[in-house]
Amino acid sequence: MSPGAERGRRRHIALKVAAGYAVLAGLWILFSDAAAAALITDPRLLHLVSTAKGWAFVAVTGSILYWLVRRYLREIEIGESALRGSERRLERIVATIPSAVLIVGRDGRITMANSAAVRILRLPAAEIVTRTFDDPAWRGETLDGRPLRSDEYPSSRVFATGESVYDVRFAIVHPDGSRAVLSANASPLLDEKGEIIAVVSATADITEEYAAEQKLVHVNRLYSMLSQINEAIVRIRDERGLFAEACRITVEYGRFRMAWVGLVDRETGLLRPMAYAGEEREYLDVVRITVNDEDEGHGPEGTAGRLGRTVVSNDIEHDPYMRPWSAPARERGYRALAAFPLRLDDAVVGVFAIYASEKGFFDAEEIRLLEDLAEDIAFGVAHIRQEQERRRAEEELFRHREHLEELVEERTVELRELNERLRQATEAKSRFLAHMSHELRTPLNSVIGFTAMMLKGMAGELNPEQEKQLGMVDRAGKQLLRLVNDVLEISKIEAGRMSVEPGDVTLAELVDDVAATIRPLADEKDLALHVAVGDGETVLHTDRGKLGEVLVNVLANAVKFTERGDVELDARAEEPDVVFTVTDTGIGIAPEDQERIFDEFEQAKRPGGAGRSVRGTGLGLAISKRLTELLGGTLRVESEPGRGSVFVLRVPRVIEDEDTKEGTEE
Repeated sequence: MSPGAERGRRRHIALKVAAGYAVLAGLWILFSDAAAAALITDPRLLHLVSTAKGWAFVAVTGSILYWLVRRYLREIEIGESALRGSERRLERIVATIPSAVLIVGRDGRITMANSAAVRILRLPAAEIVTRTFDDPAWRGETLDGRPLRSDEYPSSRVFATGESVYDVRFAIVHPDGSRAVLSANASPLLDEKGEIIAVVSATADITEEYAAEQKLVHVNRLYSMLSQINEAIVRIRDERGLFAEACRITVEYGRFRMAWVGLVDRETGLLRPMAYAGEEREYLDVVRITVNDEDEGHGPEGTAGRLGRTVVSNDIEHDPYMRPWSAPARERGYRALAAFPLRLDDAVVGVFAIYASEKGFFDAEEIRLLEDLAEDIAFGVAHIRQEQERRRAEEELFRHREHLEELVEERTVELRELNERLRQATEAKSRFLAHMSHELRTPLNSVIGFTAMMLKGMAGELNPEQEKQLGMVDRAGKQLLRLVNDVLEISKIEAGRMSVEPGDVTLAELVDDVAATIRPLADEKDLALHVAVGDGETVLHTDRGKLGEVLVNVLANAVKFTERGDVELDARAEEPDVVFTVTDTGIGIAPEDQERIFDEFEQAKRPGGAGRSVRGTGLGLAISKRLTELLGGTLRVESEPGRGSVFVLRVPRVIEDEDTKEGTEE
């Protein structure tokens, strides 16, 4: 029953009681007086009877009224108790809601806030209540950083339109400068006349989810950028045109502030701009950048050109090495910078520099993709220059065809040299085509990223079957991505693009990291993993990542081919080397397969399996063998079918740094 109908029912009952009382009182007065006058003739007695009758009437009506009032008050008390209980239950329910629940009045003031609102707004509930969204305790912004107007808040939009709003996204900035991204749903509260008296808003903190979405979008843009530039490398045959197109695509698809390519002038050491795109405003005209060992050569671009490595400045304003260029950079909105060397024939010929408008913009994944991009550009330049040299040689031969007999011997030598250069050009082209495998990672990363978002419920709730199917997509995508990464890694090694980066690590630390990676695989198959380390404090000066990758590959291979028993890793220092021995009780390897298993896409056959290979890509041991050789070591196997295998990895304990090598040569 509606509140209005209930009030009407109560008024009707009150009217009936009052009318009944009036009728009874009138009849009593009328007939009781007439009866008394007819029966009693003595005036004094009649007066006493009338007085007693009046008091009796008062007593009876008073008792009735007392009973009625007491019953009414009891009903009111019961109703108020039920109302207070409902309010307490409502408060407990609202307090458990993970979203911030706010009630906003028509004057824009917040009249109620739950515990989640206290957490999200970072203010006590007593301070939140009576504030408005224009309060300086928090500052509202759009997602691109523009201050929010009062009429853009969800509650204001509901008051203006009278309709609910859903998933309105905006940001708030707390007094400490931290920023939170919020998603709000808001609905009107109506009175009995249907007029809005307040707005209820449920607001969730989606800062992490929004950051993940933006990261995924940005990585996909980078992959798209990489794809577009690779297409330009295949299409463009002019060096300057390639630089200009690479810069344009970087700014347009990567959403960077500015990008430019500079080539090293060997006579002066200056980095001379060849092409740029984006918000430049004569920046390259007012700055001087060199690769020499001087103040103007110690910035990111100069250091990248001088040392041949990637250099990142994620805070241009406070980077001491950016002091000579900080002012003009800040004027043009540059906040972060990454510089990548362009290498041709192991020599740095130029630098590819990218500027962003946000501090801390460049993270490890972006840097890796942009390093791939710089390598692609360098490959494109190498191909263009070799093609130009080939055409010049052909033109030279054509001009001297009439004197061919006289020049045959000289030209034969030149042709041999040209053929060698063409062979190198063909190899460079092969390396570049192998590098184009990055194209496969673009859709794969998108599939994996969006599948992960859906599995987390960010696109809505999934039923069990959908979750199962998406899980299969996720696993298949990751397996295919691992295969592509293996192909890329072995292509880099064969193309000579893999370098060694030595650092210090103790033998115990290295073995502990490797064992922690493999132990879950062994536990899954109920295999025992035994680890023995000689002198754990022995310090290795080697490339920790590459040596660890070899050990993980060999141990994973041992676990994969062992069905029962155990796998052992023994690490010992035998100066000047360190020897790692991996022993398993697996299926073993036939003598004819013991060399072949280190070749790409080759695997051992199962004993008695009619030549069947074990499932896998056949790249793990091939990569391990080449990484071992890159580290200056050896990897061999001793095995007997049915009795397990022993892999012996021997690497130098100390690998010389490139700087140390150059100093020794000088």
